[in-house]
Amino acid sequence: MAPMQNSYLLTPLWNLDPSMITLGCVIADVRDPQIFTSNKDLPAEIDTEIHTEEVKNCSGKITYSHQQGIRRIISFIKGIAGSREAYYSMSWEVEYSCESMETLKFTPSPEFIAKVTADIAVKSRLKIGGIGDSKVFVVTGVKIAKGLAITSTKETAQDIFIEFVNSGNIVGLRALIGHTHYEENTHTNDAPIVFALQVEELHLNWKGVGITKAYIGQRADQIGHFVAVADRDLDDENADGFGLESCSGFEEDGKKCRFIIPHA
Repeated sequence: MAPMQNSYLLTPLWNLDPSMITLGCVIADVRDPQIFTSNKDLPAEIDTEIHTEEVKNCSGKITYSHQQGIRRIISFIKGIAGSREAYYSMSWEVEYSCESMETLKFTPSPEFIAKVTADIAVKSRLKIGGIGDSKVFVVTGVKIAKGLAITSTKETAQDIFIEFVNSGNIVGLRALIGHTHYEENTHTNDAPIVFALQVEELHLNWKGVGITKAYIGQRADQIGHFVAVADRDLDDENADGFGLESCSGFEEDGKKCRFIIPHA
């Protein structure tokens, strides 16, 4: 069995100042961590140990690809028919390196969660019974990168196949129209930025008590309902099974970790 790895959510924009996203704050959406739902005094209420580690000169790669096709039948007069098939594909790759990566983590106590739940802004968002906005996310870990350099490449391709067939003579004509676009960008940032997060999903139980669980993403089950992926320590096979886009990295102790592209 492959070794288990800690998983982190990548921030959608690599320009977030560490003062904006702090341990203990509560966010509404992992895809946009700048959307706060809590009082900013909550981080000061942390009552458990904060673990801090740092690693120098780290790097990694993120890759993502997507493809889809559509087929359409076209009918004409005098026994001539046709079809049109369109295929679209996109691949995206990011290579990053940084001078240092600092990680801060804490495990929230029941007392801290009670204070979070009692916060007016948080309480107004949470609803009992899973109706409406029934969950928020407590930030329990942050990775702060300094001296970050990013090179991103994106390739999009579209192929259109058009085929005409004379049904009487079984003679066909097939044409291909193709287009590919390639784009590369480089970004550097010497200032510290928030690179990735760990969060716990917070919701109210039927008694109105706040409860949390680890969260790294969600997937659709067989009947179309969304199920939270609540285990940070998935192996590679399980991560692929959940359909999580991810890349490899390293913890401060040299162990491998995983970065997840967030889909809330």
